[in-house]
Amino acid sequence: MLHQEDLNRLAAFMLNQHGSRAIDYAESAMAQLLLMGEERRADAWRLVGIVVRDMLEGRITRDGHAIH
Repeated sequence: MLHQEDLNRLAAFMLNQHGSRAIDYAESAMAQLLLMGEERRADAWRLVGIVVRDMLEGRITRDGHAIH
């Protein structure tokens, strides 16, 4: 299981490397892992996608801090 700090770092890295396409990559990884029966790993990628989307939409910073 990913810790929140690790999840934030991975999401920020993906966003820095791939921009909004990071969501597509996270969703693709999740779908492939589900097909393989890897539900726990797929769930980790689902969370990465959620955090990337939150960063893109300005709900949290790339450091993982909530924006009020």
